[in-house]
Amino acid sequence: MKQFLFIKTATDVVALPASALLRTEYTSDTSVSLFFETTKSGKNATTVVVLSVTSGKASEVINRIVGTTASTSRSVLIYDDVKDEFSVAGVTGILSITTTEGPAETILSGGEEGEVLTKNTSTDYDVSWQDVHTLYVEVRNQSGGTLAKGTPVHATGATGDVADVIAARADTASAMPATYVLNEEIADGANGQAIISGTITGVDTSSFSPGDVIHVGPTGGFTNVKPTGTNLIQNLGVVTKSNASTGSGVVLGSGRANDVPNIPNGQAWIGNASGVATPTTLATVATSGAYSDLSGTPTIPSGTVDTSGTPADNQIAVFTDADTIEGDSNLVWNGSSLQVTGTRIIPATTAGNQYYGDIVTFGSGPGGVDGSIVQGSIYYLDSTQQWELADASAVSTANGMIGIAIATGEVKFLIRGIARHSDWSGLGTGSPLYISNSSGELTTTAPSTTGDAVRVIGHCTNTSTREIYFNPSPDWIEVA
Repeated sequence: MKQFLFIKTATDVVALPASALLRTEYTSDTSVSLFFETTKSGKNATTVVVLSVTSGKASEVINRIVGTTASTSRSVLIYDDVKDEFSVAGVTGILSITTTEGPAETILSGGEEGEVLTKNTSTDYDVSWQDVHTLYVEVRNQSGGTLAKGTPVHATGATGDVADVIAARADTASAMPATYVLNEEIADGANGQAIISGTITGVDTSSFSPGDVIHVGPTGGFTNVKPTGTNLIQNLGVVTKSNASTGSGVVLGSGRANDVPNIPNGQAWIGNASGVATPTTLATVATSGAYSDLSGTPTIPSGTVDTSGTPADNQIAVFTDADTIEGDSNLVWNGSSLQVTGTRIIPATTAGNQYYGDIVTFGSGPGGVDGSIVQGSIYYLDSTQQWELADASAVSTANGMIGIAIATGEVKFLIRGIARHSDWSGLGTGSPLYISNSSGELTTTAPSTTGDAVRVIGHCTNTSTREIYFNPSPDWIEVA
């Protein structure tokens, strides 16, 4: 009987009958694999010998091995990597010799329609038939008592790779949510099977009707009545058969609380600083102030607003004291216009750039670019409705509608009123103001160069606060 003798090292040696050669494979440009049908530990096995070959000669080596096996009269075909001697040319060494045993049986007998083989443990070929429509997991009962089949359970930790469970109950946050539903009765401290999702059969569903939605019960077990009050809510699944001993259902919601939680009377859900919805008594919700993170406890003002006044038609309501609303005869809204008959007072302040009075928002910035508008600069409206920097050096840039930009990059112009701007200085209280020969600026000195436009645009009202009364004259004089 012809044999192959493969010697990789002094101890890694295998002799295989030539008749056991199943096939040869082109593994790469520099290696070929020989597959032999063998046995190991009384089981069918496959031995694979991988040979290294001269680059580009893999196909030739395969042909030589097959041809030599069929034609040679030698009883032993030696491939010796120790002595570097090989039965066919082109082989340069032995890369590996591996033997893999197969299962005692190719396919496990038994099983039901729709079931598949699954591996039960880390041991090779420890398999069983399983219904893939239901997902199972092994759990350990750590509740202190026996748990019945169908009990919703909450995972609390693990013993090795097995989840520790206790009975779930909707009235106890530390026992929720239900992670699994038991598929068998499990004694305290024992392991058993639980369902993650799928079908459960052989349970008492006589109190329910097919189609009933099932929730975790307030004190454990399951119920078809959604828990109320402060109980947590978890939808577990649906009843499919009503029977005292052969009842069944579909487990859908184990492992998650999938309903809006209940909340006590008189409270509202408010997000806290961590973005978590928190039950909060309405009396502690701020109506104003910096309490958006619920770090303080402001209260809603007590008492009622007095509305016993006698407002007339179209008057606007105003507070006349802390808790009284009355109509104001100086503020009248007739549905299309506001009439103000009282005195309008400009606030007296020294802080920042401020503008009070008549403000317009039409037109566009210089050259049609709003972004080039600079706060505090003087502009005139040209014939194309673009606001350009005013300049006394030419009548055409000083004789039109005049305005002060009140915001950078925006079409907002004060055309009459009080203005304060930090860049204005040395104006002199009471002095008249003119359009300057420097584009966009105002001055207390009347322009005097031939062709200049002399135009009064207001007066300084307070030099220390840089405040002016802006009231452009409709008249101007061109210097001759």
